[in-house]
Amino acid sequence: DPYIVAQRTKSILCMPIMVKGALKALLYLENNLTTAAFTMVHLEILNILTKQIAISLENANLYEKMKQEMNARQEANTLLRNSERRYRALAETAHAIVWSANQSYEFNTKQEMWSAFTGQTWEQYSGLGWLNAIHVDDRPRVITAFQNKQAFRELIKVLCCEGYYKYLIMQGVPLEEQQPTNDTSDAINNNSDDNNNDEENNNHNNNQIPATEWAGTCLDIHALKQAEEHLQTEA
Repeated sequence: DPYIVAQRTKSILCMPIMVKGALKALLYLENNLTTAAFTMVHLEILNILTKQIAISLENANLYEKMKQEMNARQEANTLLRNSERRYRALAETAHAIVWSANQSYEFNTKQEMWSAFTGQTWEQYSGLGWLNAIHVDDRPRVITAFQNKQAFRELIKVLCCEGYYKYLIMQGVPLEEQQPTNDTSDAINNNSDDNNNDEENNNHNNNQIPATEWAGTCLDIHALKQAEEHLQTEA
């Protein structure tokens, strides 16, 4: 080797640094003064050191991965917050109410836009109390739409804070929780595929989604409906 010839290396030691059975690095030592410079005592000491080096390398890799994941999460959260702000700004501009509910279509978190429109307090609209603001004739259609577990769009009348009913278009979308996958769960799923095919096909045929929560909007079209009714009266 040109390097060894040039350096006149007399002793060389090369040891692998293993992490969980995988080669991660090599420890290379040389001595230009004497032959057989590395004894068994040196090997034992270096063997202990390489194990510590392997642990340090693994910890460094884990830390770097964790750091990357945290940065990715922070970036995703920032994008999500910006998206929510834009969506809410658009909703407010369009006179729309943004709402969310659990799988039983209960308002289990504060809905400030709903409260501002209807005048209902948290105590009044929490749970299924929000349904009380919907006109009694429209209430069954709304409940049925949720029970169908499909995206829906319904024209309803909602009692506003001014004390009269306004026409709104209520839209809702069922959201399915995404479950993380791994090798173990994939193996279990593969073993149970044959047993679940019929059930899955039935669910797909019905276009039903196993919703864990709901999200949607209520668009205020009262002025438009009044204009339509005025035109029909004149006609």
